[in-house]
Amino acid sequence: MKSISFQSLAQHTLDKQIAIVDMRHMRAQNKVSFASTIPFVLTLTKQEIKRCATSSILHKVIDSHCHRLIKQLNRRGIKKVLLISECGGLRQKTLATYLESLSIEVTVIEGGMDSILKEIRNYNYKIPHLKVFIGFTGAGKSARLLEYEQLGEQVICLHRMAMHRGSVFGELGTQPTNEQFQLDLYLLVQQFDMNRPVFVEWEPDHLGAVSIPQGFRRCYSEAELCWLDVPFEERVDRLITEYSYLPSEILLEKFQSIAMRFSHAEQERVTQSIMERNFKLLLKILVPYFDGAYRVMYDNSKVSIPASIHAGINPTPL
Repeated sequence: MKSISFQSLAQHTLDKQIAIVDMRHMRAQNKVSFASTIPFVLTLTKQEIKRCATSSILHKVIDSHCHRLIKQLNRRGIKKVLLISECGGLRQKTLATYLESLSIEVTVIEGGMDSILKEIRNYNYKIPHLKVFIGFTGAGKSARLLEYEQLGEQVICLHRMAMHRGSVFGELGTQPTNEQFQLDLYLLVQQFDMNRPVFVEWEPDHLGAVSIPQGFRRCYSEAELCWLDVPFEERVDRLITEYSYLPSEILLEKFQSIAMRFSHAEQERVTQSIMERNFKLLLKILVPYFDGAYRVMYDNSKVSIPASIHAGINPTPL
């Protein structure tokens, strides 16, 4: 049985010749897991394992539990396995010993998934050629990333990974857990060639229910900032295409979380524009609020906004 640290994780999870067998309970697997894993929960308790008098008896007991797992591995022609457990321990060691008796090469992770998640939470990313698309609401940061990705560039699309655009209306579907998001981000970055540029958009620290790791955010301080200077009306038009599919009841519900930031008259106009599906008016009211939030975010990050960008963000009077 070979043991690896979390630094070797990406290499093993990308190897198509290695099957990832996740032996944690299903609640933990639903919280965070690797792509293309084989879920397998060894239901034997530690006491049951210890009660087996000899290794041959234990082998027979485990064999009855592992029939389906072995069948899956044989069907795929797999002879190498990466075992994922909560924190290592007796059940992992027992299953590893059993698989090795069948001439299957077994690798485990030091400290199990608990250790992986702790290391990733505290990981200091080093991305020497990071380029950050930055701008105000509706500037097209994510669209620019998609263009670069289609050209074969190395891209981190945070809002796609988080299933959230960062605004109050930004949900794109069911979000991953925070642990899953941070694991996926770590594994993605490990695949990159650090001699080439890596492109990312500037997003808030929190995208809905998930948060960008501080070790990743610190890379922004040394990155090249690529400002997207887009006129207000053009930004409104882009946002109309992004948000007009949302049902009125969802828009009204989401607006309630920020309604106190607007005057009573503005709240009435927002409600009316939603009910009438007048997205042009709606976004002309909301975008200045979102821009203000971006200004605060950039100021807190000590990012200077170019004068030309300042000049372009004020809307024409309504």
